[in-house]
Parts: sequence; structure tokens; C-alpha cells
Amino acid sequence: MQFIIAATQGPMLESWRSGLAHVAGVDFREGYGTDVAHGADAVLLPFQLATDRYGGKPVIGFAEVLSNARNDGYPGKVVTTPPFPAGPVVTDSDVLCDRLFFTFSACFLAVQRHNAVSRAERIAVLLIHLEGAAIIKFPEEVAVSAFKRAVAAFDIG
Repeated sequence: MQFIIAATQGPMLESWRSGLAHVAGVDFREGYGTDVAHGADAVLLPFQLATDRYGGKPVIGFAEVLSNARNDGYPGKVVTTPPFPAGPVVTDSDVLCDRLFFTFSACFLAVQRHNAVSRAERIAVLLIHLEGAAIIKFPEEVAVSAFKRAVAAFDIG
């Protein structure tokens, strides 16, 4: 699988560019969601937004792949982040990194499952817009590290 990492402003991408310099299959784009979605098969969105717009039934700990029939400029598939159970706000960097690793891993697993049963609509390129996917709320070094770990942990080719 390949990735498009995007943000509305170039400086937000610098940590990602440097942190992922040796990770193959990552493209970086600057702009708003639908403006940078060309060439992507799916977009990663927070489960709250995704299920509100595209349907689905959130299940704690599981990501989903939803169909986008809205003709809204986003790709035909939407990968939702997995919901977490309610609890206290987490501020510890190690715990945040583990949660983000789990989030990315659950999303990649959902894509693998989708691709295994849907050969005609395979997801080969996933758009991750840092603001749109709400990843911007995490410290950059934590988010980059979690993404890198998840990519390394999965056979996502």
C-alpha cells in the first residue's frame, strides 16, 4: 500500500517528511482534503465524522472501510479510525504513541480485510490528511513514530 500524507500548510509536513524519509511509498501533499485526494483509493477519517457522513456502525477497537457514494470529492472508500472506550484524557507520550500505533494498525488491518474480499475495489493508495484525520492534535514526533511502527508491523504491500 502507498500513502499520501497531506496537510493544509507545508510546515506541518516537515516532521513527517524527515521522519519517513526512508519509508517507501509515501507521498506528501499540501492542501485541503479534496484538493489533495487525487490518486487515492481511500481516505482515513475519524470514526465520528466518517460514520455520520458515510454510514457504518462503530465498534470499539475496530476500524471500518465504508463506501463513499456522495460524490463529494473524496475517494470511493473511507477508512474509519477505531473508537476507544471513554476514559480520562491521555497526555503521556508513550501511551499516546501506543494508541496511535493501534489506530493506524487497526486501519491497515481493515484495509487488508477489505482487499482480501474485494479484489475489484482494492485500496492501494490511502490518503491521510493530518487535519482531516485529527492526527494534528497529537505531538508530531509521537504521530510519526506510531505511523512508522504500524507500517513496519504490517505486510501492507
